[in-house]
Amino acid sequence: LYSAFLQRSYDQIVHDVCMQKLPVIFAIDRAGLVGEDGETHHGIFDIGMLTQVPGMTVFEPSSFAELRSMINTALYACSGPVAVRYPRGGEGEYKDDNSAEPFKVFGDGDDITIISFGRVFNACLQAKEKLGSRVKVIKLNRIWPIDFDKLFECAGKNILIVQECSHSGSIGQAIACATAKKSTGIKVLNLDLGNEFITHGSVKELLKRSGLDCEGICAAVMEGFNFERN
Repeated sequence: LYSAFLQRSYDQIVHDVCMQKLPVIFAIDRAGLVGEDGETHHGIFDIGMLTQVPGMTVFEPSSFAELRSMINTALYACSGPVAVRYPRGGEGEYKDDNSAEPFKVFGDGDDITIISFGRVFNACLQAKEKLGSRVKVIKLNRIWPIDFDKLFECAGKNILIVQECSHSGSIGQAIACATAKKSTGIKVLNLDLGNEFITHGSVKELLKRSGLDCEGICAAVMEGFNFERN
């Protein structure tokens, strides 16, 4: 079902599925921006809804190959409720399957870590190439629950979370809260869709307007961390 329509079934998700720990798979289409379908159809609130419910596992692929793998994992390797989020439209330049682990690290830069998932991971890889070898990207495959200790072992002291969703209740907000609890001195910035209703427009236009394209991500890194390219 569409992410936007999932909002109508929140009570059923909580009471009829999760409380009973039933092995139900939610295939969530139109996760993220949907472009010409308009303001009512953007799938930007379901992450905040789903991650509040105990026992829910959420995957988000960045390619068709990962979508197939994650559906297979949900069917045969998970015992409770699982949601698999995927966007409207085709895949980007990234077409691999690195979904075997909860997250995958790309690069070994120590200065800046970009954490992302789903469709906008493509733009993060492009930004990494432009910003140089001091930047690495961590792609979340299982976006919830998160093993924060393992994640922070791989991340550096400067983290930018790039996510195609509303800020409140987001993965980036959860990561920022986790770092605050650890008092590690890690600086965390979020780049997302804010807390607004998103207007009509093509997906490409809306991503650019929100700073979630390659140029916007590069700008967020350079301005947010006083970073200069190699």
